[in-house]
Amino acid sequence: MRIWTAGGDGTFNEALTGAQGCSLAAVGCLPFGSGNDFLRTYGGHIGYSVRPSERRKGYASWMLKNVQPYCKSLGLSEILVCCLDTNEGSRRTILKNGGRFDGTAYHADENETLERYWITL
Repeated sequence: MRIWTAGGDGTFNEALTGAQGCSLAAVGCLPFGSGNDFLRTYGGHIGYSVRPSERRKGYASWMLKNVQPYCKSLGLSEILVCCLDTNEGSRRTILKNGGRFDGTAYHADENETLERYWITL
């Protein structure tokens, strides 16, 4: 069983509840939103997460590619996607989807550096 969600925390929590007890479920999450100041700096419009046992199978790239028409339908002309500077897999996913490097943002509270990428829709 494969479960993909796009939306806020409530959407993802409902999907996880539905998959509870199914050890073979591949779960991916694609949080989406215009964001607040924090997200505009550190998180972007789009985030994605894939169950660790299902990583490196192209699911994150597929989710990021397939949410773009929805973003465009909302009137966005580009989206911001961020990843930790140490996350090579996310960097490759973003670049595969046309990401343009915009710089880094240091998040002092977490002692993390994030890379910022813009994708033109």
